[in-house]
Amino acid sequence: MYKQALSDIQALNKTQDATPETQSAEQRLKDIMSGKAKAGPIQGARTAAKPGSARQQQQQQQIPPFTAKCTFGDDTRVVYLTHNTTYAELVNQVKQKFPNAGNIAIKYKDKDGDSVTVTSRNDIHAAMAESLAAMERRSGLGNVTIPPVRFEIVKANDQAEEVFELDDWLIDFANLFREHLGIGPDRHVDLHNEGWEKCTQALDAAVQSEKAGPLFDQAAARFAEVTASGLYHWGNVHMCIARKHVDSLAASGKKVEDIIPDIKQEFDKAEEKYQDALRYKSDFYDGAVGMGQLFFERAKLHTGLLIPSTPAGAEGASAKEIQDITNQLMREALGKVTEDKAKVAEELFDKAIEYFKSAITMLPAEEADAQPKPPAENGEAEEISFRAQALVMWGNVLYEQSQVRAAVGGKNWKELIDEAVAKFNEAGCQQSDIRTALLNHLKKDEIEIPPEPEPEPEKERAGKDEGQAASKAEKAAAQEASEPEKAPEAPKGGLTALAPQKKGAKKGANQK
Repeated sequence: MYKQALSDIQALNKTQDATPETQSAEQRLKDIMSGKAKAGPIQGARTAAKPGSARQQQQQQQIPPFTAKCTFGDDTRVVYLTHNTTYAELVNQVKQKFPNAGNIAIKYKDKDGDSVTVTSRNDIHAAMAESLAAMERRSGLGNVTIPPVRFEIVKANDQAEEVFELDDWLIDFANLFREHLGIGPDRHVDLHNEGWEKCTQALDAAVQSEKAGPLFDQAAARFAEVTASGLYHWGNVHMCIARKHVDSLAASGKKVEDIIPDIKQEFDKAEEKYQDALRYKSDFYDGAVGMGQLFFERAKLHTGLLIPSTPAGAEGASAKEIQDITNQLMREALGKVTEDKAKVAEELFDKAIEYFKSAITMLPAEEADAQPKPPAENGEAEEISFRAQALVMWGNVLYEQSQVRAAVGGKNWKELIDEAVAKFNEAGCQQSDIRTALLNHLKKDEIEIPPEPEPEPEKERAGKDEGQAASKAEKAAAQEASEPEKAPEAPKGGLTALAPQKKGAKKGANQK
């Protein structure tokens, strides 16, 4: 700022309009820049060089125009500059001299030899000041001619933007207006910073209060649950990929042995995610259920009991035909189980049961301690709880474990099937489904299977059907109105003896 002012005043003092005030101002500026005097208002300079004043306008009119040589490539043209020449006016002059130049940039070299791009009137004044400084350096040699300002014109890569430039008098008037009204242009920034400072102080005080501790604990628990849930579903993705490998056997013509490495790899990835979920939330019901189902699937893979959902040759068949084919394939697979494979599978079955037991203990007290429901006697299934889901999956493990043990001539397989039936009954499974599962067992001839329920009289059944239909409609309407959350299902893998029938929905198991 002082350098520019000194250049302007020196230029003025070299003309016939120099006054004692401007000469005093020049000396004052030199003292400030050399450190001999402190910065402050310069008496006489305000009236002598104040933009917009009548005296300054008269002085500027008497200052001869500067010659500017503009070089574009090998061509050099001359334009003329005055103290009032704006950047837009300079650009227009240059374009008139070089009409085919297109988008241009104007540059000049300062005293250090650096190339400076002109973008405003201040840059033009700086270039003019460089010429005045060069004149001063030559004045000792008797040469007082102002050398021309030299501009280099280069092509600009970017599209030329429209030039907007405020006149100095507008800025001076705005400053004058601000001084008289006492307006602080940066006051809103100060208020903003002050407001945030007060807000931060209030937040710090709230965070340090005793009431904040439990809230932080609750927030951490919710975030841990969200993280665990995401990892659990991530693990389910790998379980689905493993199931896809099995279901693709019919189309690919491969055998289970061909895809065992791929399935094991997906099982390992799923286990990693389930374990991570339990590390984030040790009482995560879904994580324990996922681990239980994973070990159940590993046991079936090890014994060759993983059967495609639609076996080869069953395309287009009815549901009953597919089930018959599946049961036949299962019996054939059980006939190939060796004692060594059965021994390893026993350990995997036991681990699966441990996780299902653990899952039940992770439920809220009111659900974990719920009394067993009586078996359903009609087609209407009761609402399935998370505890019932775990019991059904637990029963499925016992059912398959009894088949594997029976296939190799092991003892106590009947005790396992009896325990499986007890779990199914405790979960509230329908008696007809339990009876169907027993009929599909490898040792069905040695199992006491309950008789098939007698059909009800037509009139009585019709009345019940109407009542059940009305009840279903009422419950469906109430459920739709309340829009409850759906209970998460257990991860689906291979064939299961039974599956819990859902009628309603409950909140998440870990939403206590």
